[in-house]
Amino acid sequence: MAFLLALTYLACIYIRPAEIVADWASIPFAGIVASVAAVCAAGSLFLRPRPIWDLPQDWFVGGFLLAIVASNAAWGWMGGALQAAVAMAPAAFAYFLLRVAVESPRQLRIVGYTLVALTVWHAANGIVQFHTGTGLGGINPIAANSFAVEDGDPLETRRIRGTGIFNDPNDLALTLAIAVPFLAGPLTRRDTSRPVRVLTFLLLMPIGLALYYTNSRGGMLGLLVGVVPYGYRRFGRISGALAAIALCASIVVLGPSRMANLDASESSAQDRVQSWAEGLQMLKSHPLFGVGFGRYTEFNELVAHNSFVHSLGELGVCGSFFLVGMGYWFFHSTNRARTADDGGWGDDLRRSGMALAVCAMFLSRQYNMLLFVWLALSGGYLKLMARRPDAPAVAPTIHGARIAAITFAGVVCTYGVVRVFGNWGA
Repeated sequence: MAFLLALTYLACIYIRPAEIVADWASIPFAGIVASVAAVCAAGSLFLRPRPIWDLPQDWFVGGFLLAIVASNAAWGWMGGALQAAVAMAPAAFAYFLLRVAVESPRQLRIVGYTLVALTVWHAANGIVQFHTGTGLGGINPIAANSFAVEDGDPLETRRIRGTGIFNDPNDLALTLAIAVPFLAGPLTRRDTSRPVRVLTFLLLMPIGLALYYTNSRGGMLGLLVGVVPYGYRRFGRISGALAAIALCASIVVLGPSRMANLDASESSAQDRVQSWAEGLQMLKSHPLFGVGFGRYTEFNELVAHNSFVHSLGELGVCGSFFLVGMGYWFFHSTNRARTADDGGWGDDLRRSGMALAVCAMFLSRQYNMLLFVWLALSGGYLKLMARRPDAPAVAPTIHGARIAAITFAGVVCTYGVVRVFGNWGA
């Protein structure tokens, strides 16, 4: 029962039925399902006691959530600390619900493919929205300049959106891009049956088209990173490399109109570079806990459009360390696929995480629920599907040192980008 409720909760978060049907607007579907799911999950743990807080990502997720709350409490704003806890409660709940509810490899795969099915729904709704001007829930596309579409605007400048947490075109592009590897994997594996291959191809088509319609540069780059490894696996190194180059060229030439503007001197890019500079100033003035959760735009007009830099500014070194640690343990866990008889599912999950990481480099989405859902999938994978290597485990202090080094390198790279590409005379 807890597993079915977990799937239902994810469906409510993705689809937002109260936003689709006007008569249901007053019904808190997600809250109701979450309450029942919490009771069932607690009952499941009582009847079948099992560890649910025994993986590194569990501790880093917990540490990140504590850093978020502490970022406002550190400078005395206890009301802000409470607001931060309430804001992050749905993401934290989704993480731990999946960690409790998923008890078998089969259930883990079902969660992944359920997320793909929900993404296909968003893709179909976006395609309808692009061509008719309105999607289910009354969602309308916006223009490439982020304003409402007006009569006479070229069709190709429309950017589709989704409902709920996917209301921004970039958020919709993110969820579309990270679903692709779960379909590209079966499509490119040689042992996949023909019916499954045909089905995955048919499901990929609306997702790819909808991703194009989001006109999101970050989403397209995330897609590129997520699918290039399949070219290597399917065609070999040389042919795969040529295919990757051709794919990159086609995305720039034939891709969304905004892809041609990947230039540091372009207005949008320059605004982001200067926002990063402000993020570093926030870190300098409040190095340990940052300026506080949700306060970036109090110090700069724009958000960082980079999850790491945004965390540096709002959460300081403490929060950024845990953010990097969550990503580190995601890839460390899914890398066990090389020794696991999982049918390639771990590879698909890891490449989906690669796409998510790239999108997060162009968006401030460190608090997004999808990040925590994917972390929960990696925890379930490590727990249920990955075989532990025979080699002795690396000492926890070594892992901590690596995460600290990556965090420091991220700060240095950010500073370098700001110094090289910042145009302060503009």
